[in-house]
This record gives sequence, structure tokens and C-alpha cells, in this order.
Amino acid sequence: MFLAHSPFPCLAVNKEEKKKYYRQLTVNLLRRFVWKRTSGKNFRGPLRSIVFLVSERYGDVILLTPVIRCLKGAFPDMEIHAVAFKRHIVEFLKRDANITGVHFAKGDYFVYARDVLLRRFDVLFNPKDAPSFNFLLHSALIHASFKVGHVHPNHEGLFDHLIAMEYFSPVVQRNCALLDVLHVSGTECRPYLPPMPVSETMRKFLKGMECGAFIGINISASMAERFWQQEKWGELLQAFKGERFVVLADPKDRDKKLVLEGSHPNVVATPVTGNVFEAGEIIRCLKLLVSLDTSLVHIAACYEVPVVALFRNDRESMSRFPPLSRESDMVVSPGPRIDALEVVDVKDSVERMLGRIQRLVVF
Repeated sequence: MFLAHSPFPCLAVNKEEKKKYYRQLTVNLLRRFVWKRTSGKNFRGPLRSIVFLVSERYGDVILLTPVIRCLKGAFPDMEIHAVAFKRHIVEFLKRDANITGVHFAKGDYFVYARDVLLRRFDVLFNPKDAPSFNFLLHSALIHASFKVGHVHPNHEGLFDHLIAMEYFSPVVQRNCALLDVLHVSGTECRPYLPPMPVSETMRKFLKGMECGAFIGINISASMAERFWQQEKWGELLQAFKGERFVVLADPKDRDKKLVLEGSHPNVVATPVTGNVFEAGEIIRCLKLLVSLDTSLVHIAACYEVPVVALFRNDRESMSRFPPLSRESDMVVSPGPRIDALEVVDVKDSVERMLGRIQRLVVF
């Protein structure tokens, strides 16, 4: 029988234990062979260049954009670089005018070495607040005069300053804490969406879309626990026959989107979005977005679009990734899955939000 807590990877009972073992082994090796840093130092400058390690998830990257915007606003000539570990994040950020260069850590290693590993930055920021093999390795490999991360036992010795904030604080606030470390006066921590290509089909649709006339519903999510049943979306649409809707969906959920568009006369058919920016271009024209707990909740905040967000009963999701729009409501499932939510609860929230929107229009 394998040992549940064996110190040897070959005896680990599952993939998660193997992953934890190798991660800890990496940290121990880094501490042994990399120049050890003492955390608790204060930043004294200069601040001419900074490199961010960025997540593989759109939502996490969007929650990092307020820091990037504030830094660029305070230091227009500063070089801001981003190191990405997924190709789709490179595509997401490469047209951002605030960013000097986006580097793919797993692409052409000679190019990455030339543009990142063989130069020195003034500051490195690792926004991960849990151990990550890639983030820890590149935090050590990249040369920077001052390295900033979040408090975690495995981060000791690898950073000059560790941000100490309660783990369940909103991630956007944890990211913006970097501004205090660098003595930068930040404005409101509001995210933005970098530009991406828009198809001609989408461009034509957007040109004819009446802004402020539609409610959007987002039926796609990255996790099974975050899905809401198709029939419940249908009941919600039925409950608001006097409103006009558009359905946002990942291409893999195209068939579900088509069913809703074809079976409800108050739903206007839209092109399937080719990227998150196209989704954002639709969202910015909405009067209200009803969305599962996904990056679209944060995209709505980029344009201050009111949101009704459907969350499962999970403290981490609710406290670390709440909607950031000024007008927002969080509808929480009674269980660990969103599909336990009743239609009446979402309906009541939509009615309240529409009432608040109407009052704002009047005044």
C-alpha cells in the first residue's frame, strides 16, 4: 500500500501529492542555489522598468490592469513588461499600449533569454499568492533589483518585499498594494480591457446595436460547478418578456446559445464572440449583465456596466473575486454548485437591479 504522506514522489498516492512534492522540492532547490533575499526591505528606487509575471486566466490578468494603468500614468516613460506562460495571454496583452513588451516564457527560449533573462529590471512583481512552479522559477531566474511577492512560507528568501494582506481580500486590492510598496499614489483600482481584433461580422453587429437597450446573459463558465441549467436560463428569459436580451457564450456552448436565441422572441441573435475583447464590446453596450462567476464579471467593471453575478457558496470565489462594478449584486447558491440556485432568486435580483438602473437614469 502506498503511503499517504510519503516524502518520496514514487510513493505518492495521487497526482496532487506528487505536485506538492515537486513544488516543495523546487522551492528548496531555489533557496539552496539562488541568491537569498531578505524580505522586509523598503523600495528606494529607481523605478524605470518593471516586469510582471501574469496568470493564465483572463480574469486574473484583468484584475492586474489597474496597477499597470496607474504605473503608466505616474511614469509615462517607464518600461512595463509582462511574462506570460500561455499563448492566449500573449495574444490578449500584446496590443496593450501601456505595456512595452509581452514575453512568452515557453516560446522561443533564445528570444526569451535575450529579451528577459539577460537584462535587469528595476522591479519584478509576482502576483501569485499561492506557490506555483513556473512563477517561483521565473521569479528566481529573472534579474531584478527589487522583487515583490505576497506572504507565503514558500516565498521566503526569494523576494525583497512580501505584501502582507489577508488571503480573502479582493485580488484587485492585493495587486494594487504594489503601488504602496513602490510609493506610487494610485487612483481608483478600476480594470481595463486591452484591445484585440474584431471580426467584420461582429463590427457590423455592433454598429447596429442600440446601447443601453439590452440585458446580456452569460451562459458559459470554465468549471462544471459554475454552470446554471439551460432550462433555468429559459425561465429567466420568460420572466422578463418586456426586456430584450443577448446571449453571450463560449464557442463550445454555441448550440446552447442558438437554442435560447431560437426559442425566445425577446432574445436578439448575436455573432459568436471570437475573443474576450469582442465579448467586451457587446458588454459595454448593455444596460445590465447577468453572468456566471467568470472573467465577464470583471470585463463589465471595465465599462461600469451593472452586474448580477451568480456565485456558488464558496468563500474564496466570493471574497477574492467579487464584481467590481459600482452597481452590482451577488446571488449566492445555497451549495457548492451554482446549479442549486433557484430562478426566483436570480429574477428578484434582476428586478432590483433594473429598478436601481431606472432610478439612476431619472436622476
